[in-house]
Amino acid sequence: MNNPKPVPRAPVKLEKFRDLTLARCAGQLLAFACDSSGSVGGLPEDEVQTGAYQSGIFMVKVPLMEILASGAVPVAVYADFCYGPSAYNDEVLHGIRDELASVGVDPSIIIKTYGTAKEPQCSATGATVVGQAGPGGLQVAVSRPGDRVYTIGRPHDKDRAEGQLNNAAIKKLRDCPFIHEILPCGSHGFRYEANTLARSCGLQFEEKGDYPLLAQAEATCGACACAVFTLAQEDEKWLQNLDLPFFLCCIGTLKQGKPSSPPAPPERFSPVLLQPDGSLRFRQGGSIVSGAALSYGVGIRPGDTRPCPTQALSLRLLDAVRAAQPKAVPFLLINNLNLPMRTQGQETIEVLRPALRQMGVDPDTGFTGSTEDNHPSAWTGMALRLFGWKE
Repeated sequence: MNNPKPVPRAPVKLEKFRDLTLARCAGQLLAFACDSSGSVGGLPEDEVQTGAYQSGIFMVKVPLMEILASGAVPVAVYADFCYGPSAYNDEVLHGIRDELASVGVDPSIIIKTYGTAKEPQCSATGATVVGQAGPGGLQVAVSRPGDRVYTIGRPHDKDRAEGQLNNAAIKKLRDCPFIHEILPCGSHGFRYEANTLARSCGLQFEEKGDYPLLAQAEATCGACACAVFTLAQEDEKWLQNLDLPFFLCCIGTLKQGKPSSPPAPPERFSPVLLQPDGSLRFRQGGSIVSGAALSYGVGIRPGDTRPCPTQALSLRLLDAVRAAQPKAVPFLLINNLNLPMRTQGQETIEVLRPALRQMGVDPDTGFTGSTEDNHPSAWTGMALRLFGWKE
């Protein structure tokens, strides 16, 4: 009896840290963040009408903020449209470019990919941002006992653009040497994120008994409408000098807990080089290649024109994107689904996990993505992006 041929493994070590996927390869440390955006934009049946330009800002806001907050430098932005190119999408890209420029990032790092569907009625997109850690590593899990925990911004949903926290403010915070770490907040609310930050540092969050935002501690923060950050008590006096146009509020203190360490810095730092085809090349040799498989209007959502179970569709897309990279060894799949988590998103995730395992990808570390619970598109939109290693 012949033994099955072993599945090749990429020389990439992955770990999950909060909402980031960290990848160590060729002596470097990369961070991956992603988000989906459904039914928010200027298409005819978008639930939240923001216009194409603002839709572009929302499309990249969350993953860009997560990368900036970690201290990584953005090196690639993959903008995946589930439908074909158009003048509307050009305006969306205008918003993405301006959002990158607002934090000093060269918009030339945008890699755009389109599906084939024409005349979409509802927005369905995915965005992935890749950042590279500098020689000192990432600024995560570096908070200390006694640190004050602050919020910046106020909780509210992403259908309100005015007054929301933006990436320019996060970049300004991150550039301050006295700020220890920053964690953008999502739908669970800032109390949840403050506890998450504390646990990842091996500390405990002690909430104040009263503060102006106490009643909103568990309210949704939408698409990063606010963030939590830490600093030493003696450095609180410097906050007023930052001149940030957002509400600041101390919500508690970090107390001693179980010791932990931040992720190790890169072994030997050298800049990763983004290529025109979207691949990331390392000076030490080897590249990370990437491709996307996109679908729109095929599924079981109310507006879909072609009925198809989302599980079968996702497997078909995975086969397509894998076939397009025959010489690469896959290690990470990002599935940005414009579907609600229950039940369609969860069903899709469950069917993709064993398929990834057969490809040699560990679904516990090499599988991440986003579902759209706040504003699910009336049309099924799937954006699967596969990363692989190529010598």
